[in-house]
Amino acid sequence: MRKSILIVVLFINTIYSQSAGLGFTLNQEIELGSVASGVVNDIYTGIDLDSDGNGEIIVQVGQASNGKTIIYEWDGSSSYSEVWSAMLPVSNASSDQPQRLISVYDTDNDGHLEVLVASSTTTSGDARVFSYEMVSGALSGTNPSTTPKGPDGTGYFQANTRIRAIVTGNSDNDNYGELYVGNSNNTTSLEIWEATGDDSWVKVVLAGSEDEIGQGIIDMASPVDLDGDGNLDDIAIVEEQGKLSVIDCSILENPVKQTVNNSTNTGTNTEANITIGNIDNFGNQEIIISDNINDGIQIFEWTGSAYDRDKTDSPIFLTGGDIFGLGTQDFDDDNYWEVYFSRKDSAFYYEYQSSSGDFDATSDFTNEAILIGGTNNNIYSIIPSQNAGNTLLDVDQYRDFIIGTEGNGTSGWGELFILESQTVDNSLPVELNYFNVQNINGEVVISWITESEIDNLGFILYRQTGEGIMIELDSYKTNSNLRGQGSVTYRSEYHYIDDNVYVGQMYTYQLADIDYTGKETRHDPVSVRVKTRGVTMKPAYPNPFNPTTTFSIV
Repeated sequence: MRKSILIVVLFINTIYSQSAGLGFTLNQEIELGSVASGVVNDIYTGIDLDSDGNGEIIVQVGQASNGKTIIYEWDGSSSYSEVWSAMLPVSNASSDQPQRLISVYDTDNDGHLEVLVASSTTTSGDARVFSYEMVSGALSGTNPSTTPKGPDGTGYFQANTRIRAIVTGNSDNDNYGELYVGNSNNTTSLEIWEATGDDSWVKVVLAGSEDEIGQGIIDMASPVDLDGDGNLDDIAIVEEQGKLSVIDCSILENPVKQTVNNSTNTGTNTEANITIGNIDNFGNQEIIISDNINDGIQIFEWTGSAYDRDKTDSPIFLTGGDIFGLGTQDFDDDNYWEVYFSRKDSAFYYEYQSSSGDFDATSDFTNEAILIGGTNNNIYSIIPSQNAGNTLLDVDQYRDFIIGTEGNGTSGWGELFILESQTVDNSLPVELNYFNVQNINGEVVISWITESEIDNLGFILYRQTGEGIMIELDSYKTNSNLRGQGSVTYRSEYHYIDDNVYVGQMYTYQLADIDYTGKETRHDPVSVRVKTRGVTMKPAYPNPFNPTTTFSIV
């Protein structure tokens, strides 16, 4: 029997026809396929899967028949190269609307990250999410595994109908994470799976009608703390007609729809985008959605009892056309965030410039500026990269921007455009000045000092016993003494006593800080051997990201 094989060819070129805006450099273009349907459906970045210091770019590509997932990694010298790929076992529709089809999380809490990728058409049987799990060691053609996993050994999560968005998190604050799937179904548009053990998941049966979000879901953001209660359980959702909903998922079986004031339809059933960011660096995070009826953007924020829209009935600013991609970031590290959006084959941004926390006038933002122009393809994804661990994607501390296009332009190929800001990013969520462990009378005293904190929700302490695995010791979620200071510029001191230790045993401790989006940043581990008494100082070592010296004490 003759078999047809789809061949995808990778080209990497230096670009001269496209132009980056002021303050940005266009570093690389990657062409993803040789067919007109080689569309960049989604991009995920700001992650270091193998903890080697080089971040990755994960891409979901729509092909004429099957979809494909590709992982690119910085090669350590000059460019990003394909390291891993997997064909998605079902057909994949081309992108004619925003799609959020990739997420990374350790849902089953086994210490191995999972790359979760959705692929679907309008056929209900083809609406599936595939989980590709990392193992120990470097990223390679077989790591993560190219054999997907799913509930009951099926190798996939079966959704009701066409998938528009997937996100992950741990909204109910237990030992296992969840996969949230938003689909286009009118009556069961929100689906939730929760892990129950290693490579084991169950679908959550939702009470009431909270799984019915308008006429279906077009986009949603990962669960974060939007209402300032310290819990990462708020999911912002855009319905198929563009209306905003916010769901509190702290009780998975009975999610609660929150009050949203002044939310109106902003588009058709294929037009809507959502992104989250603390644009004014003050108070709660904002929810930003596209308004393609009025060619503008709306901003919502929690005000104590409800989510309120910006103080005007008009969009914040007019973009001059439908918005295809949407993102937020502070590329120049000046504490004033930008809102990025794409219009056809170009991407632009507005920068917040007010100090009042208002979003009620165009004067609160700078004039429109260009990020990149002339890609010759519609731009459906704009991903302003955040820190991958303690580095940016290519380790040089300049913020990276990943642009993804569809394949219906002049070239007919889906493409990635990788831009870089020309301003060094110094904004670690937590500026850790000092971290040590001290053995005192058979107990371990852990101390650390931060010089400043940005959107710091709290800390997690990990502990490794001997040559065992690193496991969570305690967390801000259950211990109020580990909660962060939010955003402060002054010094804060923290102390923790671990009395569940044994004399003669070696323990290794690692500190992690969690920001308001749920992003975890781990710091260098320190080891200590428990003795009955006596204190010994190890040699000082430099913190590579702050101009300080850290001492570890055993």
